Amino acid sequence: MIDPTTYRIIKQHDFTGILNKPHLAAYDSGSRRLYVGNKGSTLVVFDVSDVLAPKLLATVKPGGDGEIHRVVIAEGMVWLAHEGDSAVYGYDLNLNGASAPKVVLGKQQGFNKTHGLRLRPGTGHGELWATNRPQDAPGSVLRIDAQTHAVIGQPLQTTGVAGDRPNNVEFTPDGRWAYVVKTGAKATKVTIIDATKFEVVAQIEQDATLGLAPHAIIYDRQTQRLFVVNKDSPTVSVIDVKTNTVIRYITIGAEPHGITIGPDGQVWAVAKKGNKIAVIDPRSLTITAEITDAALVGPHSMVWVKTNPGARQQREDAAPVAFAETGYNLTGQFLSFWRASGGLPVLGYPISPIRAANGAVSQWFERGQLECHPDNAAPYTLELARVGVEALAQEGIDRLDLPSVDTAASGCRYFAVTRHTLCGDFLAYWRGHGLRLEDRGIGERESLALFGYPISEPQMERTASGDTILTQWFERARFELHPDNLAGSRVLLGRLGAELQAQQALTSDGGITWTTTAAVNAANHFPFYCD
Repeated sequence: MIDPTTYRIIKQHDFTGILNKPHLAAYDSGSRRLYVGNKGSTLVVFDVSDVLAPKLLATVKPGGDGEIHRVVIAEGMVWLAHEGDSAVYGYDLNLNGASAPKVVLGKQQGFNKTHGLRLRPGTGHGELWATNRPQDAPGSVLRIDAQTHAVIGQPLQTTGVAGDRPNNVEFTPDGRWAYVVKTGAKATKVTIIDATKFEVVAQIEQDATLGLAPHAIIYDRQTQRLFVVNKDSPTVSVIDVKTNTVIRYITIGAEPHGITIGPDGQVWAVAKKGNKIAVIDPRSLTITAEITDAALVGPHSMVWVKTNPGARQQREDAAPVAFAETGYNLTGQFLSFWRASGGLPVLGYPISPIRAANGAVSQWFERGQLECHPDNAAPYTLELARVGVEALAQEGIDRLDLPSVDTAASGCRYFAVTRHTLCGDFLAYWRGHGLRLEDRGIGERESLALFGYPISEPQMERTASGDTILTQWFERARFELHPDNLAGSRVLLGRLGAELQAQQALTSDGGITWTTTAAVNAANHFPFYCD
């Protein structure tokens, strides 16, 4: 189990004797059931209502001893691609250990070493696409109507080359175009299919060294890009669907296998033999995090499940999260706030312990300071300090003396409270980020809670690194524009927390430090400490 906000493994379940080479899985958010397909020929079902204590519900063996690969939920059923049987099986979602498959489609219907299975969006009738990948014949794609359980038409060859081995398929969100990846010997092509006509229209040719044996594929809506893990190259290739060309190869580690879009909007890719997970920003195409925990042994794929609030609170109360990068921990409600505010990209790593000094309890981060106000009404018991105002004051600048304006240009947002404007990239970033309050979406209230009001107009300033860039100050942040970065990562937040902490020499002012919120509660007699 991995927490996507901290990139930490929080628990490892031992299912020896239950799972046998778990391969791919599907999650049903309604029932909170996880359906795990095993290369050892069984489907195992868990109740993951409590992710910290999953319950085994059923184990079924649909056919022979061959491998189960892709698992998909569609039209109230769970569907399995069974390569060993050259078949697709369908079960009711509420299956038990004695359940028989409700649907069996095999060689007579055109299935041959079936591996991939994907639900096509936008059809209205649950159209499943399966990939056949025989070793000694051309591979193909075959369609299933998930409502009638009937095969649609005939198999469609992807390249016509024997042993090309189509592995998986992905669609654009409207279901108009399909992209098929293949893992045959020396395979490099990604096949484009007109999904409405069910015709191959083009092939995307990847580099013979960097894009060898494309194995799995995912579409990112926000950038309109495809991300492909290449099994026989240590890379993820990035395809622009507007031009259908590869625009980047990103090295992640030996034998990439699984790939998905995380709840954080980033691309998560698994390197099986590299024993690693790489997290990629789909806009900047940079690796933002790597998970190389010793618990990762031959990881194959990932599936995201919903966390129940009780389990999250139990996890937070159980132990702090340690950050080796800075040597400090996050725990309790400080950890909850950090997650809710956006985690690493927004606040950065903790750079101090929880600390009581001058009558206040706080913790410093690279880009800010988090303060406890136990007398405030929820959800404002924890607040970000006004580090923007404080940093300017450290430079001898009163924010009220900064030039202000009375109106805003077209497309900008004017704040009469401070007589400043927000425009362009800075406005988009401000509106796109916020502190999540009371399960609301992100609106101006949430953005104000995280960054505060603008307290300057944009102006060119020299940063601590010596670069001169467009900068705008806020009550709790400093926005910096880096125009050479790709769209989506051009606005970065200044390291105000680190700069202020260095100036104030907080480690030598006689304050008291704690590493857990329980210690702070006891020492300060806060019965409802930031809860």
